[in-house]
Amino acid sequence: MFVILRTYDNYIPANLMLQRLEEVHIRAYLQNELTDPIFANSVGGIKLMVHEGQLNRATELVEGFENLYREAISCRQCGSHEVQIVDRGARPVNWIVGLLARLKGRWTTAPATYYKCSTCGLEFDEQFAQQDSIYRPFKADLRENQQN
Repeated sequence: MFVILRTYDNYIPANLMLQRLEEVHIRAYLQNELTDPIFANSVGGIKLMVHEGQLNRATELVEGFENLYREAISCRQCGSHEVQIVDRGARPVNWIVGLLARLKGRWTTAPATYYKCSTCGLEFDEQFAQQDSIYRPFKADLRENQQN
């Protein structure tokens, strides 16, 4: 029997997590994977289903992957890792535009997101979050060399 481990509103992170679990031979699959992203929440999202006998190990692995991801992103102002992803697409006007575009046969773009630091309140784009975390050791070396 399979049980729900996580629920996603986007198939990309859901598939990434599924692949990570399958790499370590965890029996898992995605339920509602082919649901249109516009309507994914109406069916409860994309569910990552895991065999109940492997639930504890899968939970530990998923939490570990999520922690690594959180630690890779830091606030560019205060350096905190308490950063949340905020969806700008939750406004009603975006749903209307998305539905109208869909009716005209066009694919809508993914909703824009930004990061918000829970510590200092700074809001910033993903590119800055990734750059800061990727280049942090390099920036620290530069500061040390400038002081010497």
